[in-house]
Amino acid sequence: MFLVGRNGVGKSTLLRSIYDKTIPGLSKNLRILLLQQSYNTEQCTNEELSLIVLEYVVKSDKNLTETLRIRKSSVLKNVLENQNDCVAIAEAVRMLKHEMLLAELEEATKMAILRSGARGLKARKELLVLEEEVKIVEFKLALNDDEVLVNETDEAVSMLTELEVALENVRPSVGIGANI
Repeated sequence: MFLVGRNGVGKSTLLRSIYDKTIPGLSKNLRILLLQQSYNTEQCTNEELSLIVLEYVVKSDKNLTETLRIRKSSVLKNVLENQNDCVAIAEAVRMLKHEMLLAELEEATKMAILRSGARGLKARKELLVLEEEVKIVEFKLALNDDEVLVNETDEAVSMLTELEVALENVRPSVGIGANI
């Protein structure tokens, strides 16, 4: 794909808007990575400065980074190994749900602020729904009902399976000939 134009006509603004998903009609499932031509090296760690371009792009993938963070924490795996403690399993599921909802809420807040008109109204309605979901999940953080514990144990197994499948399917170097 080529994007050609004179200086100042909005090429970078267009790419930033696509990356921020502020352009109407872009799917939420669409994965977009934006690698700046230059960036402020004063804000970067030594580790970030030593990365090759492909490594930097892979680390910039928020979905991959989030999946890896959850996987690395091994919360579900550790809790499921001790299957006698249903309360710990339920708490782990609730905590992860809460974290995921907070991430969605952050994204929805950004959309509600950036959009106006009918799309802005729709974004603000979605934000209100998400805020209610967060309140419900926060309320459930304290519950320890037996039926809820059984359901959340099953959900923990499902979440762990989904995470493992996602990690197996995410191989950024496949198809581009890189060896990382």
